[in-house]
Amino acid sequence: MRTFRDAKLMARALRAELAQAGIDVSHSRVLEIVAAQFGLPDWNVLAARIGEAGGASGSGAAFQAAIPILRIFDLAKAREFYTGFLGLSEDWEHRFGPDFPAYLQVSRAGLILHLTEHHGDASPGGNAFVWMQGLDAFHAEITGRGYAYAKPGIDTWDLGSDDMREARVGMRVMEVTDPFGNRLRFAEPLPASRRDDVTPAAGAERRGGVAPGGEGDPGPGTLALDPDKLGTFRAAVMEALAEAPGGLFPADLADRVRERVPEALQGGGLRWWVTAACFDLEAGGSIARHTHGRMQILQATPGAV
Repeated sequence: MRTFRDAKLMARALRAELAQAGIDVSHSRVLEIVAAQFGLPDWNVLAARIGEAGGASGSGAAFQAAIPILRIFDLAKAREFYTGFLGLSEDWEHRFGPDFPAYLQVSRAGLILHLTEHHGDASPGGNAFVWMQGLDAFHAEITGRGYAYAKPGIDTWDLGSDDMREARVGMRVMEVTDPFGNRLRFAEPLPASRRDDVTPAAGAERRGGVAPGGEGDPGPGTLALDPDKLGTFRAAVMEALAEAPGGLFPADLADRVRERVPEALQGGGLRWWVTAACFDLEAGGSIARHTHGRMQILQATPGAV
């Protein structure tokens, strides 16, 4: 008897049977039908269930979720951020002796992170990607704690088309940066939408308000940025850098720009527009990019503000 682990095989068989009957159904639609047969709301939930089930491969190997190791320098600040701000629990702490660096584990609802003061374990400026559900509730929870050093928002990322599923792939992402330059991207997938159902605005942000394939589309590999929107982001970037003479890390700059840009202009990937504005300003000599260790700092050039 087949189980949900056989879902993709079931979808292929169903599509083949329907094709023989003269019924043309897309692969993505068949996946949604199979998910409904298991009593689940959509394919994303079923795919997560398959991933959780895991199981051994043909060689006998089996894997569990990877655990990011993040470099920290100050244990008190790390605890303030990870347990106080993000609400994770500290599971254990290890030291080789009384005056040795700490290595600890924090976790919450399936997420496990290792934090280390050992210089050989990891480099600062790491990046961890975390799939999750309930992003809005989590965002409301942490922003309500009044943590002074991070004011994250939620961006929508349109990743384009997934040819295997004949759907557009998208997610909502909240990125937070810890006191040591490590970034955590909490992401919740958007429901898959058929290509034909994607509104022009969903794809227009990548080409400045022109839907791909529509009138005025400059074609693949080119960008036609909305000059008014770009100008708004340029001004917000310069204002933020003017208040930080020492410069800002890109993630911190994006957070400050978010406070200055009207909410109506923040769709389509706020960080993408901040990046575009920075490249434009850098090309004009208004800002400079410096490397600090493995991290970059953006700074207004003298006389530009």
